[in-house]
Amino acid sequence: MTDKELTRVKDSMRLLKQSYKREHDIIVRHYIGKVYYTTIAKEQGVSEGYIRKLAKNGAYYFLQIHDEQ
Repeated sequence: MTDKELTRVKDSMRLLKQSYKREHDIIVRHYIGKVYYTTIAKEQGVSEGYIRKLAKNGAYYFLQIHDEQ
């Protein structure tokens, strides 16, 4: 990954965190921190399906923000 691409990803993640904090945190914890959906669901007291939905929406929002830059 070039410095320019890395900067673009970081900027996209920053914007995602500002607009969709919960989805951002779930995406980061799952994909970077290797935390599974069931663990996140138990911590937040919600269903695993709900966490999957938030992660999916967060990934969609990230791509949308990333493509706009």
